[in-house]
Amino acid sequence: FSWQDWKGIQLLDSHTPWLEPAVAATDVVYLTSESAEPLVCICPNTTYVIGGLVDHKDKPGVSMNRAAAHGLRTARLPLELALKMKSRTPGSTSGADVTTLAVVQLLLAIRKHAPDIPLAIYETPAFHCAPLRKYLHWTGAYAFMNQPDGRGPRRPGKGHSLVPPAGGHRSFTSGDGDQNSDDNGESD
Repeated sequence: FSWQDWKGIQLLDSHTPWLEPAVAATDVVYLTSESAEPLVCICPNTTYVIGGLVDHKDKPGVSMNRAAAHGLRTARLPLELALKMKSRTPGSTSGADVTTLAVVQLLLAIRKHAPDIPLAIYETPAFHCAPLRKYLHWTGAYAFMNQPDGRGPRRPGKGHSLVPPAGGHRSFTSGDGDQNSDDNGESD
């Protein structure tokens, strides 16, 4: 399975996609955590620029500045709708670095689930895997993914599904096969 199998998705490997003949600058959205505008859907015929490593902790704001210099729209991933993120840098308050893989997976999940952005965030596989998982604290309807003692998110075990069961009743199977109860104290 590769990106060529994604229906309606085209990979444009360019440092300046807004200068490509097939792309209008008005149809470009530069993804950056500094944007005030949350990304709420994936629009057809729109090019999304993933900043990748340029917004790493030692170069904050590079994507926002570049978008502003070219007059491009910006958007941020509304992660706060389903989780809080801790920084990998001790003492930092800037939030965690989100990997390019997580961004691409989240864009595909938003495309599938919009307008239910929290579900899209929950169904993004990278948020359930190390190393990113250890910097997360799930909130709202997905708080059941946190360890009861508050040390961080649970480790998905065998049989874990990214699709929550119907009816809101959720259970969690730990790595050793034990059943854990949901927030109501019930178990499967």
